[in-house]
Amino acid sequence: TIFRLRFRPIASIGDPTTGLRCYKASILKKLLKADGSLDLSSQGFAIQLEILLKLCDSGATVTEVPFFLDYGRKESMSSFRFSKALAEYLPMLIKGPRT
Repeated sequence: TIFRLRFRPIASIGDPTTGLRCYKASILKKLLKADGSLDLSSQGFAIQLEILLKLCDSGATVTEVPFFLDYGRKESMSSFRFSKALAEYLPMLIKGPRT
């Protein structure tokens, strides 16, 4: 897909938008600005993609640990909206993440 071609460093990650992720604190410190806030420009689901891409650019190793998530057991509706997510991802697909 276009996504996997554009973002080869994380092509092995099955779902780069899931919020179910663990990071070492020492790795996340690579994303800090001088004021201590995270140096991220995305919002919504796209922020997960931006974090992965910036960590890969900084030399971090990203490994996926597979798990099964049964969305059928979830009581609430998903907050994912395709049109909104597309608008969030489109700038990164065109230009890549801001570094």
